Amino acid sequence: MHLKWKLWLVSQGLLVITVVIIQTVFHRAIEVGPILGVPKRSYSDIIFKVPVTIPEKFIKTQADPKIWDARLPHDQGRKR
Repeated sequence: MHLKWKLWLVSQGLLVITVVIIQTVFHRAIEVGPILGVPKRSYSDIIFKVPVTIPEKFIKTQADPKIWDARLPHDQGRKR
């Protein structure tokens, strides 16, 4: 095996190890939902498209869904 291939395999192994470390250490911080006090959702809920429960505080105030639902398109800035 050439040195080039050995170096490539080592670099790919280091990338995989780095990804595993990041996922295990920062998983709680990466979960979606900490903005605006919305409950966090696990990756599996997002991947399997489990319906989102609308927080009660947004229902009571009848807030615009664009404020709390990141799946909706947002405005591109101020209207002129």
